[in-house]
Amino acid sequence: CMILDLMMPEMDGPTLMATIEQSYPQYRSIKILVATAKGSPINPQSVPQAITRIQKPFDLDELYREVEEHCGKP
Repeated sequence: CMILDLMMPEMDGPTLMATIEQSYPQYRSIKILVATAKGSPINPQSVPQAITRIQKPFDLDELYREVEEHCGKP
């Protein structure tokens, strides 16, 4: 399971995922929790592995619940 921010300074989330998939094909099926400040839904084609969206700013309890629900207990 991975937490991915869509808007990062050097590279956006979809570009990072494309890079990871090319370099590490074994991670193509990884579950991704997308963190975004945007209120709009995630474009499913931009991060197809996304299983949920976490609205920023988020509190740690919310993040923990999302990780546990979608990825299992850490």
